[in-house]
Amino acid sequence: MGIEHNLKNEQLLSFIPHRLEIEGLPELCHFPFNVLFANYTMKDGKQVFSSALYKPDFYTYKKDGHLSCMRYHNIYGGDCYLVITHNKNNGRYCGEKFVNGKSVGLASGGDNWDLFFAHFTILGLANGEQCQFDNTEKLEGV
Repeated sequence: MGIEHNLKNEQLLSFIPHRLEIEGLPELCHFPFNVLFANYTMKDGKQVFSSALYKPDFYTYKKDGHLSCMRYHNIYGGDCYLVITHNKNNGRYCGEKFVNGKSVGLASGGDNWDLFFAHFTILGLANGEQCQFDNTEKLEGV
């Protein structure tokens, strides 16, 4: 499911991920299966679609009291990752995106899954973030 938003001549996309469902590990259901960030941009006078997909790194899952968190790594490589935190007491989420060791965006929200991920993924792509253009080739940056 996607949410589209137009700003001037640039179209931004936001994607709502599916929940992570693994038999025997119900504590992971508060985390997404994956997270997709995308943008439409102009390159050489043509509109192109660029995207970066992040998948969970199960070895980074941590639970500390009512908080649990896990990192998600960019499948295209580089030092690009997300940290997603869930608060079991109030159902709130927090997501932070890092590119080349620097935070490039943060979103937090209540217990509404769709609304949180709409706010998080609307960040789109950042300069230096490993991504794919037109789903055909891997390139760096936007």
